[in-house]
Amino acid sequence: TAGDDWQGEICNRKKDGEIYWELVSISPIRDPKGTITHFVAVKDDITERRAAEQRFRALLETAPDGMVIADGEGKIVMANAQFEVLFGFSRDDVIGQPVEILIPERFREKHIGQREGFFANPSVRNMGAGLDLAGLKKDGTEFPIEISLSPLQTDEGMLVSSSIRDITDRKLAEEALREAQAVAESANKAKSDFLANMSHEIRTPMNGIIGFTTLALKTELNTQQRDYLSKIRTSGNALLTLINDILDFSKIEAGKLDIESTEFQLQEILEDIADLFADAAAKKNIELIIHRNQDLPCGLIGDPLRLRQVLINFITNAIKFAEQGEVYVNASLIEKSDSTARLKFIVRDTGIGISEENLRKLFTSFTQADSSTTRRYGGTGLGLTISKQLVTLMNGEVGVESKFGEGSTFWFELPLGIQKKQTDTTPRVQLDLRGLNTLVVDDNNTSRQVLTEMTGSFGFNVDCVSSGEEALEEMRSAAKTEAPYQLVLMDWRLPGLDGLEVAEQIKSNPELLGTRIVMVTAFGREREREQGEQLGIDGFLTKPVQQSVLFDTIMMVFGEGRGEVSGRTMVTEDSLQAEGLEGARILLAEDNLINQEVACEILSEAKVHIDIANNGLEAVEAAKKKDYDAILMDMQMPEMDGYEATGVIRQHIRLQDLTIIAMTAHAMQGDRERCLDAGMNDYITKPIDPEQLFQTLRTWIKPRRDTKKADRVKDTLRVKEGDSDLVATRSPEEPPRSIPGFNIQDALIRLRGKLDFYKKLMREFADANADTTQRLRDSIENEDFDSIRLGAHTLKGVAGNLSATDLQRSSADLEAEAKKRLDGDELTAEPLLRAIEEVERHLRVAIASAQDFAGESDGDSRAQQEDLVALSPDVARDVAKRLRGAIEEGNIADMNDLASELEKRTDVPDRYAGRIADYVGTFDFESLRALVGEMENEAKG
Repeated sequence: TAGDDWQGEICNRKKDGEIYWELVSISPIRDPKGTITHFVAVKDDITERRAAEQRFRALLETAPDGMVIADGEGKIVMANAQFEVLFGFSRDDVIGQPVEILIPERFREKHIGQREGFFANPSVRNMGAGLDLAGLKKDGTEFPIEISLSPLQTDEGMLVSSSIRDITDRKLAEEALREAQAVAESANKAKSDFLANMSHEIRTPMNGIIGFTTLALKTELNTQQRDYLSKIRTSGNALLTLINDILDFSKIEAGKLDIESTEFQLQEILEDIADLFADAAAKKNIELIIHRNQDLPCGLIGDPLRLRQVLINFITNAIKFAEQGEVYVNASLIEKSDSTARLKFIVRDTGIGISEENLRKLFTSFTQADSSTTRRYGGTGLGLTISKQLVTLMNGEVGVESKFGEGSTFWFELPLGIQKKQTDTTPRVQLDLRGLNTLVVDDNNTSRQVLTEMTGSFGFNVDCVSSGEEALEEMRSAAKTEAPYQLVLMDWRLPGLDGLEVAEQIKSNPELLGTRIVMVTAFGREREREQGEQLGIDGFLTKPVQQSVLFDTIMMVFGEGRGEVSGRTMVTEDSLQAEGLEGARILLAEDNLINQEVACEILSEAKVHIDIANNGLEAVEAAKKKDYDAILMDMQMPEMDGYEATGVIRQHIRLQDLTIIAMTAHAMQGDRERCLDAGMNDYITKPIDPEQLFQTLRTWIKPRRDTKKADRVKDTLRVKEGDSDLVATRSPEEPPRSIPGFNIQDALIRLRGKLDFYKKLMREFADANADTTQRLRDSIENEDFDSIRLGAHTLKGVAGNLSATDLQRSSADLEAEAKKRLDGDELTAEPLLRAIEEVERHLRVAIASAQDFAGESDGDSRAQQEDLVALSPDVARDVAKRLRGAIEEGNIADMNDLASELEKRTDVPDRYAGRIADYVGTFDFESLRALVGEMENEAKG
């Protein structure tokens, strides 16, 4: 416009024809009258800037992302072509508009603050990193975006360049990946759950197979039968080991295996392992040496169960692959602080060894060194994998060193806590035995060194030789000095002269008569022990030798013992599993009468004291009033179940350490964990496996003896041989192996062959379940699904104990269907009705078979004579006196004896005998007391 200044960019040409750009400012010059007389032009060469801008615009246009440049007020000053593609706006639509038009309304206010924050501190950054950002298209649709910000300094001031990327495809891919990962995790979990569940399901019958085979081996068998049963048990144990490995592997994969941190004694673990492998090593004539360095703290903190498991895996492999020589187990100290120690465990064998190529395959799931290993030695290859994962979970390291044909050394290091209070486990000898001149005779170098170190720690003067001939020569030479050998630790198996021959020469040599000889033999060498006793050998040790056992044996040999030897004794297959429990006080919390009787019958071998609680409430009250060594707690009970009862018991300070063992018919993954989470110490399944029950009790109950009648508490059931009709003798008749609905042989094995007792349980079962199906159908009518579940659970447990397998299975199905209804997983009634029909069908068969096999009671015939029989005052007085005395003492065993006796007597009418039997069977003491009152009135005439 005339009279105005003008500024603009002009493209010009130089004299040589080169094009260049100028920034031109033209201002008019006016005379005093205001008339423009001429113009002044100011020019600035902007060719380079113009070129830079063109390059910038070219980059902007070719950028794969949408580009938006805004000024300090947030107004858009530039955008590229890709921006138009992303947002649907043309550049003309947005130039001069606030950038917030590109953002969904819900984010705009927050964005203004973020924009102002950027200009206050401009730098390259990602806007809203880690947040879900969205762009808004012209048509109002939103799409996920990612934004990068960069500051641009221009002549006009600071600008911000925004690089905007559409990440819709990435989001879809991420979602697809998440879904695929979820599917994979679900599949992996399903696989792990399947493995765990199947392992549980298989392990339950396997426990039965192994347990009942062991019981059968205790009976009279011919050679062929014993051989067959032994092989069944060996195969069963091998299969159970594989199943346990699979279960542990699946738990580790699923991340459900937890590492505990509890106090334990390392020496106890090593001694237990010595006991466990002594027989296996002896059968292969392998020297098993287990040694703990003297500088090790024995009281440690960690997970003793998993430590033991890793050692067992390594030692099992070592013995498996060693055909001769030795297996050496050592625990040593690497480093130690006031509260922690790092220990190293090694298991070294003289077995087949591993090639360098195959070493790389070790610790891999389902993999062994080569296929011939599997064919020859068996196994899944899971043991080493599990061991490595367990050590890793315990924050340790694991490794192996081996040469093919020269044996292997497996090792692992673990950090463990140190108990504040340490007990010195090194035995101390009496003053007059210190300096005892001792000779160790063993051809195995490692064993010789270990025995020498052990005896040296007692303060003895110890020498060692490797053969019987050397031993005799050393002893004869020493006998001529003032320091003859007073003790010889003699290995039985020696090259040349064996240990027995050397001992015979020592005993026949007058110069050596004062020497005490302790023979070291392999586990189970009864013949050598008998020969040694005939020669007058003073003591015996079994390999692998433990320090405490060695000490006790030496003290006993020299008459300095503590009354008894704490070492292992020779154990045969016929040793009772119940040993060591006599006198223990146990509370049995079980609501079902038959299950009570079965548990009491099994426990009768242990000669323990038992109280019975019929539900969780009674268990809680009993635990408050009396001191028990353990509670066997059924999980499904009326009034209060086992989980709740355990929780209530644990609230009492005095009862926080009381051993509570879960006893349930459940056998699914997670049940054991649920019981332990509820505060229980351990878990056994129904039907009750006697050996599992005794083993579990021995784990938690310290041996005790209490035979003083004055200490018997009221309402305690004394279950010992001959004290109760629960302990019935084997019937002379030969029962069938099975009848419809029942596996009699299976049940009799569980009940130690007591047929009369089994028949008694069958009669009670038939009487108790006459109206069970009607009660189940009534519960359906009332939609009382919890009663159905509890009733089915109880029936399942009873059927399992009686070996009514079909009924047990159908009851389990009914329990599962009822639980589905309670959980809302199943809304139709048809599956539940079908399950009840199956229970009815199997229950009818079971009741009919039980009545037929066990025989109806003679109650009807007695009832017909009831009016003809009178109760004499003398009989009434005698029976009332005996019954009242048993009630006051709480002696249920005497009550059972009396009830059985009265049922057989003809001078006691059934109106008394039958009621006494019923009241005793149901522990109805109030009714018993009332009945005693009636009889006392009869006695008065």
